[in-house]
Amino acid sequence: MSQNKNVPTIYTTDENSARRRADFFRGHDTSLRGEVEEATARAGRLREVLSATGVMLESVSDPPSGIGLEYGAFMTVGRSVNRVEELANARLMVPEMPTVEPVPFSDDVLCGVTLPFVVKDWRCQRGERKYLINRPDQVGTLYAYATDADNKYKQDSLIIERFIEPPKGYVGTFRVMVDVTGNVLCASLLAREIDAKQPKMAPSLDYRDDLGSRDSEYFLDSDEFRSNVAQGGILIPLAIKLEEQPPVVDFNGKRKMLKAFGIDRKSLACPPEMLAWAKILGRTLGPKTSIVIGLDFVADRAGQYPLLEINAVPGVLDYRLTRRIPENVSDEEVYDMIYAEVGRRISSLAPHMELHDPVKTSQ
Repeated sequence: MSQNKNVPTIYTTDENSARRRADFFRGHDTSLRGEVEEATARAGRLREVLSATGVMLESVSDPPSGIGLEYGAFMTVGRSVNRVEELANARLMVPEMPTVEPVPFSDDVLCGVTLPFVVKDWRCQRGERKYLINRPDQVGTLYAYATDADNKYKQDSLIIERFIEPPKGYVGTFRVMVDVTGNVLCASLLAREIDAKQPKMAPSLDYRDDLGSRDSEYFLDSDEFRSNVAQGGILIPLAIKLEEQPPVVDFNGKRKMLKAFGIDRKSLACPPEMLAWAKILGRTLGPKTSIVIGLDFVADRAGQYPLLEINAVPGVLDYRLTRRIPENVSDEEVYDMIYAEVGRRISSLAPHMELHDPVKTSQ
């Protein structure tokens, strides 16, 4: 691969992987043609934004294998791994950081798991296909689903993880957005108050969702435990530097919530250990995941913050609120702002960092 070694480069597999999928399913799923066009347009837009900051985006067929620090800073955009591998990698990079420890879904695991626990599809984001299992009848339903031979191919993306008991009276998650240089872009708390009697999750309208559709024989009828905005969650921007001005927050009804999650009302500072972990994971896992990643942490009743998951395509609402970006600016334009900020940082740091050719490194 020929390139100017003086120009920092980010490598993407997005376009090529979309084309391979389309070629594989040619004649069977014509909708994938749109996926190729979308991936190509997305890469083209990103290439243009990064080019303006002095950073080159180059397409490669395959990303380097492994996750170690032996690879350079800026490798691939959007490498997808399952949650089990993802969190194992995170623990390897930051051994002192608590995490949930998911395991692949199977009938054997169900025989030994204790209530409550969570079953979810690791491919989905924003709380989709995520179920709280806190009743014995649900375990029976899951076991029947796991032992049904017709469903085996659907279970590869399902995982089981322990349910983290949240601060009493609330559910919530912290989101920290960090780039591949280890620079934290923003942080926030997404939380909501819960009633003594939890409502049920709304049934899925997707007939393919065997566990969430009321028409399915395996419908779990789970209690609602998510804190997403769609479920009434409130997003509170947090300060990521002690010297910075605290974000502007309407404190109406939020004081008790902030205290429950260990947040000082005056400084609104994100927990420092969370920021320290994010910087390490941005520099180490970021290059194999995405140039910007979203780290989701949960708060438990012991005052710890276990890592829940890593998002390769984090939403922009946190960044929008922190930077006070007007609502009339589209999400696509906000992503451009984020990538431009990251590109400028990469460009400024490149003379002091060693960059590697992924083709040579992976041999």
